[in-house]
This record gives sequence, C-alpha cells and structure tokens, in this order.
Amino acid sequence: MKVLNFFLLILLFSLTFYTTHKIKREILTERECKDEYGKEGFKFKLKNLEGKEVPLENQKRSAVILIFFATWCGPCKMELEILKEEEALLYNYNVKLFLISSESKEIVRNFMEKNGFNFEVLLDEKGEVFKEYNANRIPKTVILDEKGTIIFSKVGKMDTVYDITSKLPYRFVVPNQERKIYKEVDKILDSIPCDCSCGKSLLNCDCKDCRLKKEREYIRFYGARLMDKEKFKKEQVAQIIKWKYIENYKEKR
Repeated sequence: MKVLNFFLLILLFSLTFYTTHKIKREILTERECKDEYGKEGFKFKLKNLEGKEVPLENQKRSAVILIFFATWCGPCKMELEILKEEEALLYNYNVKLFLISSESKEIVRNFMEKNGFNFEVLLDEKGEVFKEYNANRIPKTVILDEKGTIIFSKVGKMDTVYDITSKLPYRFVVPNQERKIYKEVDKILDSIPCDCSCGKSLLNCDCKDCRLKKEREYIRFYGARLMDKEKFKKEQVAQIIKWKYIENYKEKR
C-alpha cells in the first residue's frame, strides 16, 4: 500500500510539473551563440495575445528582435523590467520587438498584465519556434536583419538595452539624419578614455564590471540630443560627457 501511494505521489507531481511548465527551459548564464551568426532565421507565423497571426516575413524593412522567455523564469522577468524602463531608447531604431513564449495564452496574459508589460507576445505553444532557434535555454535574444539573417544571438539576460542596440548596424537608426548624428557621437565616445584600467575608449570598453558600460546607451542618447536639439558642437559635447560621467564622478568619490 505504501509503495502504491508513493508511485501515485510521483505520478501526481509529474503531471503537475508538466502542466505548469509544459516545455521547461534551462536558465543559463550569459553566453553568445556566435555559431548561429549569419544563418537564415526560421520563418514562422505565430498568434499574439489578441489572436492575430503575425508572420515573420512581414518585417522585412526592419530588424527583428526575438526574446524567448517564460513567466516562471526569474532572469527573464528581470530582463523585461529593464526593457520596460529603457524601451524609449529603442525608438531611435527601426526595429520590431517580439517576445516568444511556449506557455498558454491565459498564463502569459496574466503575467503581462500583472507586471505592466506592453510588449507584443507571440505564442509558440507547440514549441516549434523555440526548437528552430535552439532556445532550450532562456532567456535567449536573437536579432535578425532586414533579410532575416541572424546577426546576434545570446543566452542569458540583457543588463541594458544597449546590449541590444549596440549590435544593430547603423542602417537601422532612423531617420538618416539621426544615423549621422549617432556616428558623430560614437566618434566622440571613441576619443574619451574610459575610467576603467583597461585603457580602452568609452565606446569600446567591454570590461564586465565597468560602471559606464551599462550607461553607454544613455550616454549615446544624451550626446545625440545635445548635438541635434541643443546644437552643441562635437568639442562641447565631448567636454560635457567627460564632466558629467567621468570627472564629476571622480569628484564625488
């Protein structure tokens, strides 16, 4: 009798686990999937939470960002919170952002409403798109160019929107005038030494613990506004950025 009860308990636990996490994904620390770069992305048609079918092929004129996630995944939720706070920075780029979940519509809808997330979610309840994009570990971010080619792929949560926008080619900055301004801002950032010990510029520093790495997209956005809206010259922008983000920090410290 005890043996029977034990097996019934195991069966009940297994059924509950399967129902709650239909296709459970393994959470992994940050890792770029460079072997996927240059490959053609899998073309799919998935329905969003409103039941409208969204085909990937219709996004030809823009870059497409796919973020594979699950409602039970802690790092996924942290990444979405960051995207929620910094979403405005994506408006400078001609991109489409889609979240993809393999869970049911009800579970995902409740999760999105509870957390105040307004991103478009595509439902992959059969797990086919997850499989095609090797998203067995989440969160996973994949960026496709206008031709549907994978130009970036990474497992692990993003710490800032810059982790995404820094991978986008300049042709996705809109409009053309904005593209020119960002090129000039990047030249400015490349002329300013970072306050890390690596010796690289503010633009190219990739030190894991660099305090300015997470702020780089904000700095680019701020520099572009100074040049575009305030009509500051490059030399002035360089001085302002140096004072605001480096010298002022040293004085406070």
